[in-house]
Amino acid sequence: NHPALKEYLATGEVNDLSMWVNGISCIVHPVNPKAPTVHFNYRHFQITKDDGSVVAWWFGGGQDLTPIYLFEEDAHHLHSLLKRACDKHNPEYYPKFKKWADEYFYHTARKEARGIGGIFFDDLDSGSKE
Repeated sequence: NHPALKEYLATGEVNDLSMWVNGISCIVHPVNPKAPTVHFNYRHFQITKDDGSVVAWWFGGGQDLTPIYLFEEDAHHLHSLLKRACDKHNPEYYPKFKKWADEYFYHTARKEARGIGGIFFDDLDSGSKE
């Protein structure tokens, strides 16, 4: 669904493309009920032609924290770390990605959020890949 890839595929040149994907995903469900459940998943996609030229690349992923017992300082600490990491790249990322996570990690059937939120994003291809 990435816009640059859709645009390229619309040209009809679909032969000789390669996709490279890497990612990391982790879910921690601690035995101690005072330690929160942690979830994160980050991924990187890159589509290249046989000549090595890049057709499209993007990052996606997110993370959230779901405590059984809420410790306010944990929530503030997590969100301050996420904001600091996002701000290194673009100060508009954190509010945008937090809002996306609040929507993405919302249980509509239960009418409640999953935990204390986090960040979520997809199709991120602006700036440097580094």
